[in-house]
Amino acid sequence: MFKSLKDIIDLYDFFIIDVWGVLHNGEQAFESSLKALAFLKENHKKVLLLSNAPRRIHLSRQRLESLGVRESFYDDIYTSGEDTYQFLKTYSAATFFHLGPIRDEPLYEGLKTLTRTSDQSKADLLVLTGTLTWSCKLKDYEPYLKKALEKNCPLLCVNPDKFVPHGTEISLCGGSIAEEYEKRGGNVFWHGKPYPDFYKRALKPYELDLTKVLAIGDSLATDISGGVQAGIDTMLVLSGLYAPQTASILNEPNTLSKTLEELYKIYGVKPKYVCEKLRV
Repeated sequence: MFKSLKDIIDLYDFFIIDVWGVLHNGEQAFESSLKALAFLKENHKKVLLLSNAPRRIHLSRQRLESLGVRESFYDDIYTSGEDTYQFLKTYSAATFFHLGPIRDEPLYEGLKTLTRTSDQSKADLLVLTGTLTWSCKLKDYEPYLKKALEKNCPLLCVNPDKFVPHGTEISLCGGSIAEEYEKRGGNVFWHGKPYPDFYKRALKPYELDLTKVLAIGDSLATDISGGVQAGIDTMLVLSGLYAPQTASILNEPNTLSKTLEELYKIYGVKPKYVCEKLRV
């Protein structure tokens, strides 16, 4: 484990950085991360924020700004919400049911070929943006999954994260619900990390030497796995999803190493670097 971006700043020109768990915890931005972003820009590095947020780019920018992450800190942002929107623009006419919180509903603005219904039994597409509340459990979605399976209704998952840090807690996320649906034989359209097509679309505007690109995130299942599949070096930060498991053992190298190795085995992937948090 190393201490800061200063240790590797000269090795990379382009940084792909996750948002939730790396830059903020859902309630407030991490001060060290803001300083790290400023440091990257001062050193003329390109920064792409890559997020599984179920909202379009312009709304994600607004959300980040409200948390103190100014647009001047990064060059661009691409989200699973934007990826989903572009997909739905070309989707055949359908009636869909929204499964997620009200705050995600602006995702559908401007989608003229789709009709929304509040009656799931009339839907031929289930769009899952996330959990209805931060305290939801997987069992709460049983009625929705059962009804969708009965109709053989495809589910579009806008946020593949299985769990996310929210404040000091770890909460269920859309990916866990979609994964359960898929296990039961349901058809799932995945949009976001770690899926290779998502990375291809996100990186399409850039001509990159992948040996000069570093992907930074807090999730082995999405950020690190996605980066590895894309042929990119990765860095795992412990400030987000794995904070509950690692915060108390950061000063115990042997115990920390053992814990991380166990996590690597679970997810079948290992980052090139590990850092306590994004900082300089």
